[in-house]
Amino acid sequence: MDSTQIIYSNYDGLIKKFDLFAFDFDLTVLKIHAYASEITASQVEAMGWRKLSDHFADPIFFRDLINYLISKKKKVAIVSFGTYNVIKAYLDRLFDDSTIFDRHNIMTPLCGNQRYARNIRQHADKNELFIELARNLEIKYSRILFFDDDLNNIQHTSELGIVGIHVPKGGFTRIVWKEMINNMEGMTGGGDDGNNKKKSRNRNDQDTKIIYPLLEKFENPDEESAIVPIKAIKNRGGNKYKEEKIVGGGEKEEEDVKEDGFMSYYISWLNMFAAIFIAAYWIIKKMN
Repeated sequence: MDSTQIIYSNYDGLIKKFDLFAFDFDLTVLKIHAYASEITASQVEAMGWRKLSDHFADPIFFRDLINYLISKKKKVAIVSFGTYNVIKAYLDRLFDDSTIFDRHNIMTPLCGNQRYARNIRQHADKNELFIELARNLEIKYSRILFFDDDLNNIQHTSELGIVGIHVPKGGFTRIVWKEMINNMEGMTGGGDDGNNKKKSRNRNDQDTKIIYPLLEKFENPDEESAIVPIKAIKNRGGNKYKEEKIVGGGEKEEEDVKEDGFMSYYISWLNMFAAIFIAAYWIIKKMN
């Protein structure tokens, strides 16, 4: 295939701001809706190149961009509600390397050739898929750039701190990419004004609050780690929990926060009855 002749290194300033570039599939990477059209994997494998390329929004650009991102050590993913085997078939036809997109980074609720049915329902949004993806790759949400034609998905993923780009009708093309660069220049620029600093602090706060407590390593709060979750960790086997705080030098300080339950309630009443009994004993003793 020919190349787009786009100099992708011109966009390194923006690319370095993110670790994962994620894409919806139908009406984003493709300009058609393969799932709604009930296209099968075998049909994709049998298509001639002209028909196949006409299904993509901008196939050569997408191929070259993905290859460039991988060369810069960036992660890529498809996050879709579509059928896994169909998505995989399209991407295997587009890329020479069939391992670029596989089960590790094609995120969908559907396995193989599954379709939605009474026992398999589509999620309300893509947040669950992104939580799993970010957890597996150990990537902060604010370091994810996500392209989707559905504004609902963009709005919900923004609650996690993911940077979303709405893809207009026609799908993800080089025109969309260039317009995105222009629109994001101010947001990701290196300016020192107070607004940029405030946005950066907010994004970092979201990363700490949302992604790190999801990591399984924090099942053992005594384990040493460079990442400290700022959340109350409840001790197993009781109602007492401790709150970890970050103090000077990155050390953790634990404070007892709460202890209640049946035993503490029982002991309080027991102490009160003991005090009444002792007082009554001394009164009776003095009267005698």
